[in-house]
Amino acid sequence: MNKLLLCLLILASLSGTVRGEEEAEAFPTDTGGERAGEVHPGFGRDSLLAYLPPENLSGVRAPVAEIGRKIMDNLREREFRLLEEAELESFMKKYRMRYTGGIGSRMGSLLRDETGAQAVFVTSLESFQEQGPPKISLICRIVTTGPSPEILWMKGIGLSGDQSPGLLGLGLVQDSEKLIDMAVEALLDDLDAFLAGGFKSRSPASGVHHEPTEYGDSTLDEQDPLRFSNRSKYDPRKYYRASWFEPEGEYAVAVVPFLNKYARAHAGFVAALHFTEILHGFENLHVFEPGLIREQLLKYRLIMPAGPSLAVSDILASRTTLSADLILSGQVFDYQGLRGVPKVDFSVQIFDGAARDVVWWSRSDARGDKNVYFFDFGRIHTAHGLMHRLADRVVAMLLSH
Repeated sequence: MNKLLLCLLILASLSGTVRGEEEAEAFPTDTGGERAGEVHPGFGRDSLLAYLPPENLSGVRAPVAEIGRKIMDNLREREFRLLEEAELESFMKKYRMRYTGGIGSRMGSLLRDETGAQAVFVTSLESFQEQGPPKISLICRIVTTGPSPEILWMKGIGLSGDQSPGLLGLGLVQDSEKLIDMAVEALLDDLDAFLAGGFKSRSPASGVHHEPTEYGDSTLDEQDPLRFSNRSKYDPRKYYRASWFEPEGEYAVAVVPFLNKYARAHAGFVAALHFTEILHGFENLHVFEPGLIREQLLKYRLIMPAGPSLAVSDILASRTTLSADLILSGQVFDYQGLRGVPKVDFSVQIFDGAARDVVWWSRSDARGDKNVYFFDFGRIHTAHGLMHRLADRVVAMLLSH
């Protein structure tokens, strides 16, 4: 009996270790390829950085100000030069700047001209749970100011207090404040690594190869069914890619907030941020700052009552706006990550702006315990990690040969 108990404890410890590794793989740093990040020549640790108040996309009450304070303090400890809070607050009041989830051309120009800030630090709180167990998901990015804001660095992370319990539960994190500190440290460690030398970009078709065995729904495109060798449980269950699409082409991509059909609040904005981060990692793609997309949608009073549309595509592809080559959006049907097993369900649609035609369509869904049968090996504990894996597979298949 004692030997059996000892074996069970050892297996539980191993399970905790593997779960921690699996969840780490679900974070955006490990998405099957190398991350992008040639350091922008006009930005460095000495550049003046404006830290915008965090955007709360969690749909629940959360210590947003406390999270923002922790990030600011950590940035200062790492010797980043931050714009004074009073000066930023004065600027925001003067120009009635209420939106802090991104930066458009107008605010980008005003901020640079009036304060001298060369970039802004944008924080989006994706989810937060204080107890049972605590959870937090953050997506952060640095964007240049001026008339043409560009994303320099972008990173997201999702943590759950029970993702690596280890032997006798010694690895459990029950303090939400400690979990916040862990998330902030991980994010800014990634930023330090970026500034230290950047990362090589992912190339199209990284890790995905053409083979004779059909996978997917070939009825969607009889002339050119997609075929893949490294099948994953996170692949879309249905998909279509136009036979004329060139995966290795150079494209400017606009990611539009997804239509939230039945999911929790702000799930459509969260899904768009995940795709923005993943697409930003590819060397042949230029992804527009979400604040620029929002600016154009508001300017032309565009709404999407039925999801992605050619009207939105036409506006964002116009030479008078963004001249986007590809416009990506979709619909979110389910996005659960706080209580119980995480669940994500969404569709993606990509338009070619010039051709006014569909390049890609897919439907993806999964649970955090999908294909998990023994001691929770391979379980994903956050909707953030699950969404990122699903979105990464969509992009990998879009850009495959």
